[in-house]
Amino acid sequence: MSVARRSLWNIHVAVGEAPAVVRVNNLHATVKGPNDAWGRRNRPQPMQISVKVELRKPFSATSRADALASDTVHYGQLSKAILASLESLATAAEQAPWPFSLSEVLAYVWLDLTGFYPTGKRAESQEPFLDTSVVRCLEMTVHLPKASLVGDGVSFAFTGVFGNDLNGTSMRLHGRTLRLHNLRVPTLIGINDNEREAKQAAVVNVEIDNFGATSDIFNSLEAKIVDNGELVLWHPRGAGRGSFGNDNAVPEDGARGASGRDRLAAQDYGGKAAGGALCGRAVRGAEDEHEGCAVASHV
Repeated sequence: MSVARRSLWNIHVAVGEAPAVVRVNNLHATVKGPNDAWGRRNRPQPMQISVKVELRKPFSATSRADALASDTVHYGQLSKAILASLESLATAAEQAPWPFSLSEVLAYVWLDLTGFYPTGKRAESQEPFLDTSVVRCLEMTVHLPKASLVGDGVSFAFTGVFGNDLNGTSMRLHGRTLRLHNLRVPTLIGINDNEREAKQAAVVNVEIDNFGATSDIFNSLEAKIVDNGELVLWHPRGAGRGSFGNDNAVPEDGARGASGRDRLAAQDYGGKAAGGALCGRAVRGAEDEHEGCAVASHV
């Protein structure tokens, strides 16, 4: 049975603070399938994968015995299971009729680890690596550091919440988040004369929560944000390109009044405050249309 997608905020509220967490960060690999920075598919590119396992209870048995028990996850074995899944993915990709998207790459590894599809349906014939009866929440992120022309890459994350009942373990909630990292675009910002003489670097991070598309739309999204090397914002008085008199020029409710176009209204230039959101019908991909909400901020 499939479960509805939820926002990260809803998931974090439902889960609360974990009593114990096991993390594997930035395992390096090479992947073929997802779009590269130019939108080309099935080209080898570097990939980093991170997994955060939130356990249902503290691993007391393992602590008392000073030996691995069933109440926790060994991070070394978890790393090997992820790498083994990626090797299997490479073989499956060669036999697939089309290149895997970033979402499909993540779904493949997720299924190997949990035995569940990202939508919550159990794969009956799948023998998973994780014992999900001791897992409360799992977050998996795949980062393509070279998949952006002007930033630090693109990442896609799956989050799933697991629960136990008389029928066994099921996935109760799940979320999907697409992120564009550190887009650097020269932009005229400010109202003083000296600020109008030279462009400053605007650093933009975009996060689309509750993301439903399965095709790789991040190239199109980046192109909408950056047009011919200049930053594009939606404004109630019309679209602006590369020049803004005030970094607070786009109000939080600005995106609500526009329709039929992509809009980016929340920016943060070098730590300065700004408001807004990328909302409504965001980007039409080759196969999917995403309806959700995205925010952009400086990190």
